[in-house]
Amino acid sequence: MVVVEPPPAPVVPGDMNCDGDVNGLDIAGFILAMMDRNAYEAEYPGCNYLNGDMDGDGLVTDGDLDSFIALLMP
Repeated sequence: MVVVEPPPAPVVPGDMNCDGDVNGLDIAGFILAMMDRNAYEAEYPGCNYLNGDMDGDGLVTDGDLDSFIALLMP
């Protein structure tokens, strides 16, 4: 038996709730991802954790915060 996993969701920088927009509604998801990846992935199934990885290191950390905030500014 071969199990085929669905492809990961595409990376959309800053869209932490996967609603298609980057705005203030993404802040809670970003904070959750920064604090607890497993909790983020449970709360936002189908979203890509790496949407919060602004510096490309494969993690969502406080090092990504300034760049995330810049995406929220008009």
